[in-house]
Amino acid sequence: MKNKTHFILTGITLFGCVFLLWKSFQDQGRIQELEDELYYHENSNESLTNGEVYMIGNSITSSGNWAELLGNRNVINKGISGITTLDAVMMADKIVPERPDKVFIMLGINDIKVEAPWDSALSNYLNFLYAIKLYSPRTEINIISVLPTNYQDFRKYEVSLAEIKLLNEALEELCVKHQWNYVNCYDDFLNDNDELIQELSTDGLHLNQKGYNKLAAFIKPLL
Repeated sequence: MKNKTHFILTGITLFGCVFLLWKSFQDQGRIQELEDELYYHENSNESLTNGEVYMIGNSITSSGNWAELLGNRNVINKGISGITTLDAVMMADKIVPERPDKVFIMLGINDIKVEAPWDSALSNYLNFLYAIKLYSPRTEINIISVLPTNYQDFRKYEVSLAEIKLLNEALEELCVKHQWNYVNCYDDFLNDNDELIQELSTDGLHLNQKGYNKLAAFIKPLL
């Protein structure tokens, strides 16, 4: 009886070892498949960029003649008036239908304008960025800080500047973590009252030609 029990236990042990060895080979094979797939996407022609530069954002972006402002006809305006960070996530495949060489993104002001929490906007922002990198891993990410607004002089858009600052700080940290470019122009658009410089805006939120020229000066060196 003891010999029979010993035989059964030995058999189970051997079977377990064989199974674990087989499972190890299977796992290693799957890991290799994933590594091969990643290598393929990073090095195949399918992941190559098209040489274009996408300007992504809300009405501030959509109203700019970026090809002229930046002196580059490969710059494509992908701005959509009224868009929020959540809209960008939902429309990612339409906003970035191809694989651009670079994207410059300025989103978040519409979220804060409707009093959405800055961290909610950040979460949506991150999902949008991941969607871009998943589809186009070689696309260079450039995030432009949310600009200040001016309620005192225009009495039109009363937006929390504190929320803008918190979102900008989080976006900068995000860029450092993922080695993306952060275009910090917030402070340079402030007047002595810590609001958007009146001479750069048409209504306290949107930019005039002088404002666009100033913003373009921050972007040009990164093209």
